[in-house]
Amino acid sequence: MTAPEETPPAATEGVKRTTHVSNELSANASAAPDPLSSIPPELRELPQWVAATADKVPINPHTGGPASVNDPRTWGAFEQARASGQPHVGFVLTAFDPYVAIDIDDKPENPASEEERVVHRRVLGSFQSYTERSVGARWSDTEGNERGGYHVILRGKMCGGRDRGHIGVYSSGRYVVFTGNAVRQAPIADEQALLDGLLAGMPVQETSGLTQVESDLSDAELHEKAMAAENGEKYAKLCHGEWQDMGYPSQSEADFALLSMLAFYSPDNEQVRRVFRCTALGKREKAQRDSYLNRSLRAIRARQEAEQPSQEQVEASRALAASIPEPAADESAAAQITNYDLPPPPGLVGDLIEYFNQSARYPMLEGATLAALGLMAGVAGRAFNFEGTGLNLYLLLLAESGRGKEDMARGIERMLDAVRMSVPFVDGFVGPRKFSSGQALNQHLTENPCCLSIHSEFGLRLKELNDPRAPASTGELRLSLLELYAKSGKGDTFRATAYADRDKNTKIVKAPAISILGESTPGHVFDSLSFRDIEDGLLPRTLVIEALGDRPPTNYNAYFSPPEHLSHRFADLAATVMQLGGQNPVPIEPRQVVATADGAAALNAIQAKFDADYNDKSRDAFDRALWNRASLNIRRIAALIAVGCMPGHHSTPVIEQAHVEWAYRFVEHCVGTLASRFRAGMVGTGETRQEAELRKYIREYVTMKPYKRNGTYAVPQKIMHDGSILPLGYLRRRAKQCGAFTNDRRGFDRALECAIAALVDTGELLEFLPHVAQQRFGLRSYVYAISSASLSR
Repeated sequence: MTAPEETPPAATEGVKRTTHVSNELSANASAAPDPLSSIPPELRELPQWVAATADKVPINPHTGGPASVNDPRTWGAFEQARASGQPHVGFVLTAFDPYVAIDIDDKPENPASEEERVVHRRVLGSFQSYTERSVGARWSDTEGNERGGYHVILRGKMCGGRDRGHIGVYSSGRYVVFTGNAVRQAPIADEQALLDGLLAGMPVQETSGLTQVESDLSDAELHEKAMAAENGEKYAKLCHGEWQDMGYPSQSEADFALLSMLAFYSPDNEQVRRVFRCTALGKREKAQRDSYLNRSLRAIRARQEAEQPSQEQVEASRALAASIPEPAADESAAAQITNYDLPPPPGLVGDLIEYFNQSARYPMLEGATLAALGLMAGVAGRAFNFEGTGLNLYLLLLAESGRGKEDMARGIERMLDAVRMSVPFVDGFVGPRKFSSGQALNQHLTENPCCLSIHSEFGLRLKELNDPRAPASTGELRLSLLELYAKSGKGDTFRATAYADRDKNTKIVKAPAISILGESTPGHVFDSLSFRDIEDGLLPRTLVIEALGDRPPTNYNAYFSPPEHLSHRFADLAATVMQLGGQNPVPIEPRQVVATADGAAALNAIQAKFDADYNDKSRDAFDRALWNRASLNIRRIAALIAVGCMPGHHSTPVIEQAHVEWAYRFVEHCVGTLASRFRAGMVGTGETRQEAELRKYIREYVTMKPYKRNGTYAVPQKIMHDGSILPLGYLRRRAKQCGAFTNDRRGFDRALECAIAALVDTGELLEFLPHVAQQRFGLRSYVYAISSASLSR
């Protein structure tokens, strides 16, 4: 290979770091006795391998049958793939691993241009990660230059795949045939910055008359929707390859019919091709060519375009969506209800978050973050102090049923199991899953004053604790939780309780550090909240995070054990805590966490801001109360991050400014989301809550993609493209999921009728009577036009 030219072509203008291709590539090119041993061990240890035929068809290493990149049951271990008898092995890239593959393709029958080869040389010289020659003979051009393909394997994040200039970049839904013929025998490196630069020069473009659009549906959800449709039986038969029994003159017509069904539910052409190839029709060699499938997709997309609503309808819908006001740019701008996307912090806390997220059945960053913070607080909450307080936390995850909330507890159990042999006392850091009374809680803390208590369906428990008619034991438990939140610092004391029956008397506990990790559905919490819950102080002590959005695709590689380096670091922390006496019931001398000058300045600035906000009497009372303990939670979380960054057993944890900034953003998201729900009237019960819920449904409808309106909420095709026309059926389906409607004493139908009538009276909805709706839209039900007044509330 020759050195790259000095001026990069436009395709790689985003690549900032450029290194000339040195002799390193050729020096490392000699094949080892066992070439496959050159494949990085971290890949060989994963169960994501398939065998491959000479023409690179994926083979199930268990059965010898076909394999699919979308079906982990057809994958196996590296040794299984190698022992399959096939000439090649391949590694499947998934959305749940951190790997990205760069595929450089240069074949005699389809050679790269000289300009493209310059790009190839620059890529090979820039990425300092494992690189190997791909399958295929080396060849020489007319000028005697050796040519062929390469694979570069790196760590990074990207969406979908890119293909341009004989370079493909992929992170999921593909498999890479490995040769082990390494030309750069280097560890797999994190090359995110360089990857971003390369992708910037490879924008997603319209290819062969098709525009790539990302889908909101997973492959499994797409398949389920097609199966549940009216023509689901026809879809199922086509998936099984039974086209001849259905009267199609050839398989090509059957292919077109199946592609049409998939394309109806998904605008993502790449997803349609991928799912199609998982069916019996998609197994023949012809279907493996994008060019064949794209011809059908172009015709299908053109037909869909012709069926779109008129330009006037489209413009009206766009104008309506554009009328949604931006959030107010005031101090509470961050308090809007938004998705959680905060990257993990440094150190052990961040590593735990990444492990819990990647090993979950349904990966959820919100749950992984709370699990990591809860486990750290349960271990270190008493042994470490910062500014006179321990580091215990009250945490609550809200997510709909089936979203994977239980993955928090499962991840923690896997972490404990990984270190149980080396740290046999580690189970003591996780306490009972429920306390029947304040007395039971006190008795447990007498023996184990530092632990994490994990509660399922904590929303129901919270409702019991907030019920003024609750029995005395429950009221005592509430008072105990309120008091214990602030009793974890050195010198603090949780006083005893005396009973008429002396056998029930509790004992004094010095500096107890009880942490709570709960999970529940939003309805169980928000349907019963009131201002009293804020005023009494339990809710402001609790950091509540709500997981929005749909359930992610199933992670079929879930529940794997933590990596060895993570287990060692967690075991070291647990051992350090035991040496400090963190689980001893007697008083201890906790290790003090300190802050750098910048870290202390950041904490003081945050405290000054919250003090000013609390003294601002113009703010709503609930808002002031919710933020009352935000500063303390920020301090505790920043200190936990510092504990996780300790370099050794005898080190002093040091809070840096970056730790404070992460803690602030996390607490701001939790408290801000809860405050915004109170502000919008979306908590509790009654008419205010019901009307607020309807406004939320309307906002979401306006910005919803048409195929989701139809596929998820059964909005008729005749109106699903018009975001300004709202059928009653959509509102009913949404309201059925809200306790404010289903638990209304008037009954669901009457409650929904009154709430809609209120929005009609205020001009937020304009009602079409049934006969008018039938005449204009062909629908025999109530239909409403959405006015801008509804979107400005």
